[in-house]
Amino acid sequence: MKYFTKEWYHLMQRLDYTLCAKRIPDKDYSDSDIEELYEKELLEYCEENEQDLDDELRKEFRELYEENLKWMKYSNLPEWVFDEVDSRLIALELYPESVFDKLHEEEVRNEERFNAIMKAAEEEDKAHPELEDVREMLANHDATIMNIVADEDRIALTITDLYGLDEDIFEDKENPDTFEDIDEDDDFDDELFVEEEEIRKKLVFSGNAKISSDDGDKLVSALMKEASSEGPVITWLYEEVSKQDGTYFVDILACDNDFELYYIKIECEHITVIRESSHTTSGGNCILHQENFCRNE
Repeated sequence: MKYFTKEWYHLMQRLDYTLCAKRIPDKDYSDSDIEELYEKELLEYCEENEQDLDDELRKEFRELYEENLKWMKYSNLPEWVFDEVDSRLIALELYPESVFDKLHEEEVRNEERFNAIMKAAEEEDKAHPELEDVREMLANHDATIMNIVADEDRIALTITDLYGLDEDIFEDKENPDTFEDIDEDDDFDDELFVEEEEIRKKLVFSGNAKISSDDGDKLVSALMKEASSEGPVITWLYEEVSKQDGTYFVDILACDNDFELYYIKIECEHITVIRESSHTTSGGNCILHQENFCRNE
């Protein structure tokens, strides 16, 4: 992985430290000070929701506050923030001015590094327009890798996504095997999207195909053993594609349920994608629709 590395991914999570945060004066905050700030934030929460303060809204705000405290250990904030700011203030997204300014400076530096990486990745893509089609068909951000099936010369990854496109986006209604791409800049109605519909794709890599993961292939082995939802929950995050001497190199950044990051690397000579979409007819019967919509030689 050259650009979309684990370090790059962590950097991306550190671009908005102060997005929803507020400045408060620099001082040592007592318990009573923090309780006063809590009540002030509660009242502002009521105003934002255009509701009068009652027991239900007070309970709702308290639950949000406690969730912030609970998940704080997974926060992307720098460690030094927890040394300098009371966790109760962090849960309220309140930072003393000096801490806020220091965080903002770090945000700016992170954004500069992030933008430089993205620019370099974009220039790399422009330098290899012949890979545009395969990059598009392997763009599976936030899809779930269900399992891997491999033999001597062929590797198949089954992936699913619960947020798909309505069948109406097919240009040729008489031939559902014709898939019409929608440009990301097009202005289209959200009704085109179907929530909770399982969109399943099988990615077939063939021709001297090889697969590995950076944990000593433990992740790959686990996905090969489990062909059901009982296996590890692995999310496909980002990918890079290159080609040299007739061989494709597909690098995938993935994560598990505990947010542990992994690299999956695939080498092959041919790539085929089969889309399998389940949808319900008017009679209520679930049918399987297959569509071999792209193959790269």
